[in-house]
Amino acid sequence: MPLAGTAARIWDAKTARQIVILRGHDNKVYTAAFSPNGTRIVTASWDNTARIWDSKSGREICCLKFQAFAMVAVSRDAAEVATNVAALGRPRRA
Repeated sequence: MPLAGTAARIWDAKTARQIVILRGHDNKVYTAAFSPNGTRIVTASWDNTARIWDSKSGREICCLKFQAFAMVAVSRDAAEVATNVAALGRPRRA
């Protein structure tokens, strides 16, 4: 059984009905973004991954791994994903 918060849930805003659960992260999900065309969702988690999902089926399309992601965004046509990489540790002086 996954830890609480490791799945993202998609809800119908009018009916408050849960539509799909996005499962696959190993730690808490802290951000999510829909593509403007509504076909993709990107989530980022404390497991150091950002995952791309099909918004209708909830199927994972791709998993991006890095040290940490702070935010995610999706292009209008859902062809590209942008991530903002979070700095880990103390900032260094130049």
